[in-house]
Amino acid sequence: MVGGILCLTLSFLVPVGSAQAILQEKEDDKVKIEDPNVGVDAMKYLCYFEGTVIEAGTGNPIKGASVTFRKTDGSHTRSTLSRDSGYFRIEVRGGTYRYSATHPDHIMYSNDPSSVSVRAPYIETYRGHGGVEIEVLITSESHRDIDIELDRRPEQVLLVTTSLLDGSAALDDAIDRYIEVMDRKEGMEATHVVLDSAACRSEFGVRLDDPGDWEETREVLGEIVEETGPAYIILLGGPAVVARPSNLLDPVFIGHVKSDAWYLDFDRDNVMDPGFAIGRFPDVSGDSGGVVAALETAIDLHEAWGYRLDREAQFCTICWYPPPLGVGDTCSESDDECGTCYRFPPYGTCSDCTREDDFFSVISWANYLKFCGHGNAFRFSTEDRDPYFSTDDIASVDLQTRHPVVSAFTPCDAGELRRDDPTLATEFLRAGAGAYVAKTTSDGIASHFGANFEPYIMGTSDRPSYRIGDALYELMRETILREGATDEILNITVPINLYGDPTLDKTVRWFTYAVQPRFTDF
Repeated sequence: MVGGILCLTLSFLVPVGSAQAILQEKEDDKVKIEDPNVGVDAMKYLCYFEGTVIEAGTGNPIKGASVTFRKTDGSHTRSTLSRDSGYFRIEVRGGTYRYSATHPDHIMYSNDPSSVSVRAPYIETYRGHGGVEIEVLITSESHRDIDIELDRRPEQVLLVTTSLLDGSAALDDAIDRYIEVMDRKEGMEATHVVLDSAACRSEFGVRLDDPGDWEETREVLGEIVEETGPAYIILLGGPAVVARPSNLLDPVFIGHVKSDAWYLDFDRDNVMDPGFAIGRFPDVSGDSGGVVAALETAIDLHEAWGYRLDREAQFCTICWYPPPLGVGDTCSESDDECGTCYRFPPYGTCSDCTREDDFFSVISWANYLKFCGHGNAFRFSTEDRDPYFSTDDIASVDLQTRHPVVSAFTPCDAGELRRDDPTLATEFLRAGAGAYVAKTTSDGIASHFGANFEPYIMGTSDRPSYRIGDALYELMRETILREGATDEILNITVPINLYGDPTLDKTVRWFTYAVQPRFTDF
């Protein structure tokens, strides 16, 4: 029989009799809980992690941090949110785990590549005086205390470009006003950096020699952030101004993966460094008109404390699919529209589309747009590859009134840029979109990213929204750490690009005037 103290150690987990009785129902490090308040078939794990999440520097507890423990073999994952006191507790199976913590206002922490282990309670048999065997229940390895410190999000914003961007009085004015509004509205310090200038060498001790070399550009950025610390980075200009990174993965099945995300892999381990997010204000060749337009939009949105995401419109052919591909099984295959989902055709500009005017009206009405189907850098297409929306159609919609966030995770190559040709990315931002998020490959996206991007940018009942850049790159980093930095995972994670200001967030301070809708302070 087990001594009283040892029995009490597990009394809150299972009914205690003898050590053997405690463990006889154990299966895969969990036990049945025969409690009418829980349910006969409920299971309770025998191991747990507990601790507190606090803010680095201040020691203040952090409420609502998402703490996740994942077995190193990927077979078991458990998450919870920290309480008002910062306390968390997660019950798990026995095994070896890596853990992470995320929060909208704090930089993600992960203990990768380290690990921690717990072992389910087990019985040791000892022979005492007179040959008497004593069963002892060992519980000391079944739990671990883990405290987590999270750093605040960065307050630095770097507006990064090269001398290849055409200068103008309008560009200089927009940059100055952006710097001012970031200080006044966000309490953030924005700095304009021309990488191949003498001023860059004077301020940061480094200067870019070849603007066409993305790896040298990353090295120079790495030297700069050594001075500034974690930062939001906004690239001003298209690939002819600031080179587009292109990293060779599997040369047979994948090839080169183009993404600005590679700029954030300063230590070259194929995992984006924590505390950084990057966006681009693109344009064609060395032009800066589109850059000015994107800066103007960002200024408008910061003046309004961010964008709204309460008017959603999704264009696809599978509205009955569960999110994020559709809106759920309340829709049927025959519905032309269902909730926030609109089917093409009839919506769109394709040859079989009959509701073109309604299509344009819906786009102009929405502040969160999701385009599905096939595509490329210039258009979205139906299953038959018939374009239903292209760069030519952007002039027919109003993106200035609501500055919508536009996502295109499904269409292939919809996030591509061309040196000398307008693309969806350049024209959406030129027309007033608040952000455009799309991929540069023809493969899918990671399921963890697809399931969590919208809850991150929209917020949930448990926690507020993330800035759009933090949402994108934290999920990217989290996915790679969860699944491993294999070529296959990198290929469905890294190619997602953000065109727009990574510091923008959702707001509730928005007011619509009856005559002319516009953003303003509430």
